[in-house]
Amino acid sequence: MIFTKYHGIGNDFILIDQRKSPIEKSAFFAQIPRICDRNLGIGADGVLLLEGSKCADLKMRIFNSDGSEADMCGNGIRCVADYEMAQEPIEIETRSGVFTCWRKEGRIGVDLKQPLISHWPIKIHEFAVYVVKVGVPHAVIFLPSFNQIDLIKKAQKIRSAFSEGVNVNFASFLNNQLVVRTYERGVENETISCGTGFAAVAFVVSKLSNPPQPILIASASDKISKQMEFFISASGNIQMLAEVCQVFSGSVELS
Repeated sequence: MIFTKYHGIGNDFILIDQRKSPIEKSAFFAQIPRICDRNLGIGADGVLLLEGSKCADLKMRIFNSDGSEADMCGNGIRCVADYEMAQEPIEIETRSGVFTCWRKEGRIGVDLKQPLISHWPIKIHEFAVYVVKVGVPHAVIFLPSFNQIDLIKKAQKIRSAFSEGVNVNFASFLNNQLVVRTYERGVENETISCGTGFAAVAFVVSKLSNPPQPILIASASDKISKQMEFFISASGNIQMLAEVCQVFSGSVELS
């Protein structure tokens, strides 16, 4: 199996182009957890499988590291766009619909459309939780700081409060910088960044205040110094712009 390793602001993926290198899908799907394992496999937060599309330039299927299939991934779709397009914008089909991506000054942008508000807010345990869907469901919680909080434990409690689970985003202003930590459903752990999660935070911030645009959001990880930029229209439509990086390519045998 031929693959390309990508990351978008630290959120990393194994990209497989089914159009160029067909795979036996049933065997592949069963091995996704092993392939994504950082000790026993290639290592990644998820897998991006590219297929042909009848309604867009191509179709992207997203699989979490536990093997479950996701509807949408903001960083993943930007990695696919970087892999696929030259200079002209392209459209990519997902289970959440068709999204437009483009290049700008060495970065990749995506129009994430308008989020759907589910709860605004609700109280879960000790937190006020804003729940919005940006392709996939996200819970947004604002904290005075990240100090003295067991993020994984708290996130798991919030995730389990929803029948189908939810991605959990903790946001805080640190040195006048909006910083986000995300616990991803399907990865079942904290990831360095999450495109749709950061977008959900930007959307909630735009509704609660009137921040200057673009809204800049940083990862809490000291491995990443770059920020994501979010532009939110008067109607609530979100555009995201950030860097992606092709790390390496290779091949692996499917057992």
